Amino acid sequence: MWDAPWTKADVQGRAWVDGVGLGTGVDFLRGGWDDGVGGMVLTMRTWHGGDVSVKPVVKGLEKGLYGIYIDGHLSETKAVENTGDEVLLEAVVGAKEVDVVLKRAN
Repeated sequence: MWDAPWTKADVQGRAWVDGVGLGTGVDFLRGGWDDGVGGMVLTMRTWHGGDVSVKPVVKGLEKGLYGIYIDGHLSETKAVENTGDEVLLEAVVGAKEVDVVLKRAN
């Protein structure tokens, strides 16, 4: 972070997640965007062991068709009509880790 801080250009060209705060009781174990595959993965679980419905919003996406996968199964597809638009992801998270993947179709 100190040796190579992000620039404004780095941040503007990157998808990011909003809409989930610390008060939800959900731990984010992994998360990130991979330009090479055009996708994002989020791995979550609750710290208290109960089930929680989460609705993270992925913002700053490029135009295109995206598949949403929950634990490896296609849940739905969403079209992003304009660069910079967002996609709402919905998942139930519990004590077991849940992987949510958003992948742009090639």
